[in-house]
Amino acid sequence: MNGKLRRFAVVLAVAAGGLGISAGSAQAASFVPIPGNYEYDPDRGAWHDYCTLSPDRPVVPPWGQVDFRGPCANHDMCEEAGGANTLRCDRLFFNLMHQQCEHTFGTGPARGPCDFITDTYYNAVRNTGN
Repeated sequence: MNGKLRRFAVVLAVAAGGLGISAGSAQAASFVPIPGNYEYDPDRGAWHDYCTLSPDRPVVPPWGQVDFRGPCANHDMCEEAGGANTLRCDRLFFNLMHQQCEHTFGTGPARGPCDFITDTYYNAVRNTGN
């Protein structure tokens, strides 16, 4: 796709989003909910505060927000349950965040930026152990 056509596609997608028109295909992935037995209580530490130092609902400009509370809560619970296999918990986190991006944005133009945010969160978790 040449530069002019790509810019037009982005402008069209932004305009469609502002009109409430879906810019992607039908959303196939299901929403990742917060587990019913998750205890949100930041006073109890990082395993009880969703995404710790990152936004729980990051903005994917200009398309809106994605809700990462479910993926973060699942990760917290996996780690707290004796995440002896931290990589398994982190991969679950990674997959659930990508699922949330797919649920929220389908295959539309916001999907790439949402997946980038997911990769950033995942890399931060892998590098800091949180």
